[in-house]
Amino acid sequence: MRFEDLLTPDKRRRLNRMRQTPERAEQQEPVKDELPTVYVPSKREREREEFERLMRGSAYTRRRGAIRQTRHS
Repeated sequence: MRFEDLLTPDKRRRLNRMRQTPERAEQQEPVKDELPTVYVPSKREREREEFERLMRGSAYTRRRGAIRQTRHS
């Protein structure tokens, strides 16, 4: 004997309705816009940028605990 056998037909109908999964709304596809994508430099480009930064030297120095700009464009 199951729990459902003890229910009246009306209650059984209501229980079955509650058990049904709710209708899922169709998910909209993400809108493809014309915005530029994020630029991710390759390993070679990153190494070259790092090398250029080392050769240039720092544009900022620490003076009395503050970071100061030493080069101005």
